[in-house]
Amino acid sequence: MAFWKPGTAGPGFVQERGGDAEAPVLVDPKLSHLPLSKQRQALPIYQYHRSLLYALETHRTLVIVGETGSGKTTQVPQYLHQAGWTAGGRAVVCTQPRRVAAVTVAARVAQEMGVELGEEVGYAVRFDEKCSKEVGRTALKFVTDGLLIREMMLDPLLSRYSVVMLDEAHERTVHNDILFGLLKKVMRQRSDLRLIVASATLDAEEFRDFFETADKEGDKLTATILSVQGRQHPVDILYLEAPADNYVRAAAEAALSIHETEPPGDILIFMPGAEEIDTVQMAVFEPAKPGIRKVIVATNVAETSITLDGVKYVVDPCFVRLPFYDPATGVESLVTTVTSKASATQRAGRAGRTSPGKCLRLVTETDFNSLLPARTPPEVQRTDLSGTLLLLKALGLHDIVRFDFLSPPTAEALARALELLYSLGAIDDSADITRPLGASMAELPLSPQLAKVLVASWRFGCVAEALTVAAMLSVRGPFERPRGVGAEAKQRQRSAMAAFATLEGDHITYINVYNAYCDEADGGSVDELREWCAEHCLDARSLRRAREIRGQLERYARLHAPPDHDNDLPVSKQQLRGLPSAGSDMKAVLRCLVSGFFSNAARLSSDGRYRTVREGTVLTFHPSSVLAQFGSPPEYVVYHEVVRTTQLFARDVSAVDPRWLLELAPHFFATRGGHQP
Repeated sequence: MAFWKPGTAGPGFVQERGGDAEAPVLVDPKLSHLPLSKQRQALPIYQYHRSLLYALETHRTLVIVGETGSGKTTQVPQYLHQAGWTAGGRAVVCTQPRRVAAVTVAARVAQEMGVELGEEVGYAVRFDEKCSKEVGRTALKFVTDGLLIREMMLDPLLSRYSVVMLDEAHERTVHNDILFGLLKKVMRQRSDLRLIVASATLDAEEFRDFFETADKEGDKLTATILSVQGRQHPVDILYLEAPADNYVRAAAEAALSIHETEPPGDILIFMPGAEEIDTVQMAVFEPAKPGIRKVIVATNVAETSITLDGVKYVVDPCFVRLPFYDPATGVESLVTTVTSKASATQRAGRAGRTSPGKCLRLVTETDFNSLLPARTPPEVQRTDLSGTLLLLKALGLHDIVRFDFLSPPTAEALARALELLYSLGAIDDSADITRPLGASMAELPLSPQLAKVLVASWRFGCVAEALTVAAMLSVRGPFERPRGVGAEAKQRQRSAMAAFATLEGDHITYINVYNAYCDEADGGSVDELREWCAEHCLDARSLRRAREIRGQLERYARLHAPPDHDNDLPVSKQQLRGLPSAGSDMKAVLRCLVSGFFSNAARLSSDGRYRTVREGTVLTFHPSSVLAQFGSPPEYVVYHEVVRTTQLFARDVSAVDPRWLLELAPHFFATRGGHQP
C-alpha cells in the first residue's frame, strides 16, 4: 500500500477536497524544549484567558468550544485558581469521561503548577483517589463524571465547589447527561455556582440553550459561548479509492506502508476493541524493526483528553465499539459500528498535536459522507439505565419521567430499568429507594446486579468470594493470549485455562485464578510472579488491578455489613475480621450470583442453542468461557454481559439450578408473560 505524493492522489488514497491543509501552524515544534510556563503561553487558549474569566464573572454558564490541542483541559482550571475561584477553601472540580484522562490530566496540571499530586491538585476515580486529607487543601480536583454524581449523594448542592467544569461534553456519556440535569437543578439553589461546559465539537448552542435561565426577551442572558481555535498543526486527510475488504488487515498494511515510506513520527491506529487490537499488533510488530518507530493501537479512549506525544500519523478505519441496549429483550450488547463524523474529526486531530500530520481514513470519501452520522447517539439513549436510575433515586429524585434530560431516553428503557430495580429489591411498590438494601446498592460503585450480589453475600455467607468475583468482573479477563499464532498458541492457552477451570463456570474459575495469583504474589518476588503469570497465560496487570479493586470493595462491604439478627447465617465477630467465606461450598456462591444476575439467565433448548429464559433471545457462549472449552453444556446458566459480533455471545457464564431463579426472583419471571424456569 503506497502513499500519495504532495499535490497528487497516490495509489489507494485520494486527498480530501476542501480540507484544512492550509491551516496556520500555531506552535513551533521547538517549543517542546522551552520551560512549562512558555509552553503554556503558546497554547491557543492562553490568548483567550482574560475573555474566559470575564465571561465567567458576567455569566453563570460558559460553554467553551475548543478543538483538540487548544489546552482547555489543563489550562482553564489553572486560570480559575489564579483568579481566586479557589480562595477561602473553595475548589474547582473538572470532570472527565474516563478514569485514565482524569489521572493523567491531574498529573500534568500538578507538574505545571510545581506542586505534589494529591495536595493542591488531586484526582478521584472509581477505586482510586489521590487528594489531600486536609479539608480545603485540594483546590483543583479532577474526577470522572460518575464519581461527581456519587459526591452529590453526600453533598447534593456541591457546596465546596465554586466552579464545576464538565470536560469532553461532546462525548455525551450517560453520566454527563445526568449531570446536566442535576446541575441545572443545583444552579437554581446556588446563585454563586459557576458552570463551564467544554466541548471539542459544535454542540455549543444546544448546551447553552439548555442552561439558559433568562425567562423572557430583554432579561440578562446567563449562558454564553467562547470559541477557541484548537488544532495546532495542519492535518492532511486522505481516503481510500475503493472500500477495504478487511479493515483490520488494511490498518496493519497502512501502518507498515507508513513505516517504510514516511518520515519519522509515531503512528496511532484506532480499533474498536481488544480483539482487533491484538490482531493488528501481531501483524504490525512482527515484521517491523525494533526501535525504529512507535506504533500505538488504541480504542476510542485515545480520541480526546490524553495527549500522545510524537504521533504524526493516524490510521482510522472509522469503526467504533459502542454499547446498545434493547429494552424489549433486556440485552445490552457491544456492537461494532461506524463512528461519527465528529469522532473522526477528533481522531484526525491526534496527528496534529505536536507537528503537521496525516490521517488515513480506511473508507472512501463517498462512504464517509453518506454512511457516517454527524454525531454519536447519546449514551443515555442506548444503554441500560438501571444504574443511572438507582443513583437518581438515591439522590432523592422520585419523578424520573419529569427529570430534565438533555436527550430523553425512551419510555420503554425507563420502564425496563425500574422493573429490574424492583425485582432486585432496590425500589419498593411506590418506586422509592428501599433502605437499607437499595441505599447500600446505590453507594457501591458497581452495576445494580453486581452490587446486589455483594450486599446479598452476607446472607449467603460468601462475602470473600463475592468480593473476588466483583473485582475480577471489573477488569479485563484474566487469561492472556500467549505469544505465537495458530493451533499451538491456542492449545497452550487452553492447557493453562484447564489448570483453573471448573465445571461450575467462569465465576468460580476466576476465584481459583485470583487465589492462586495471591498465593504466588505473597510468596515470591516480582520477577517470579511475572514468570508464573506468563507460564499460566495470565494477564498480570489485570490481576494486580483486581487485587487493588478488591481491597477498595472490601471497605465498602464492611461498611454495609448487616446486623447479626438480620442474617440468615449469623456472622460472628471472628468471621467479621476475616470476612465470611463459603469455603468449598460453591453452591452458596452460585446462589448469591443468581440473586443479582437472574435477569441474565439462559437455558439450553432442544435444538442445542441457549435462549434467555424470559424473552427467548438466542445466545452462544463466548469462546473465552470455560464452559465453551470444557465439559458438557449445562441446562441453565447466568451470564454477566453480552457481546455482539457475528452473533450474540454471553461472557462470564456459570451453571445454575433453575429452582434458584424462581426462589430468588419470582416477580421477574412472573411478568410480561415470559417463560419460567
